[in-house]
Amino acid sequence: GASHNSGECYNAPKCHPETRKAVLSKIMSWVDSDDKSSKMMWLHGPAGAGKSAITQTTAEESDSEGKLVASFFFSWFSPGCNNKNGIVATITFQLCISVPAVKDYVIENIEKNPKILSLIFGHRCMHWSLSPLAM
Repeated sequence: GASHNSGECYNAPKCHPETRKAVLSKIMSWVDSDDKSSKMMWLHGPAGAGKSAITQTTAEESDSEGKLVASFFFSWFSPGCNNKNGIVATITFQLCISVPAVKDYVIENIEKNPKILSLIFGHRCMHWSLSPLAM
């Protein structure tokens, strides 16, 4: 899988300066908010709307400010980034680095269930990556 600064995301689309200011401001306001009732923000829109550029720009800005916990980017051009298989491991790895308390949780769950990596995608997400977000 590829985080926002992976070599696999080389030349990823970014917002041109002075464009998409409203949506970028809304996202960064959510990032900076003390209200953590919503732990994730879902960006959606039609193909070609600029979602990849918006998320790349937001990830880079958040990372430069020390606010990025984890990121994952899909890419049609990279075999490791064009399907859901790498997302759980990539996000979990980054969570372990960004939030050290998550590392013990992940290790404990792997020790309890060594087959966790072979679970269907949804179960891996719920039992491994997303549960620590409630911490």
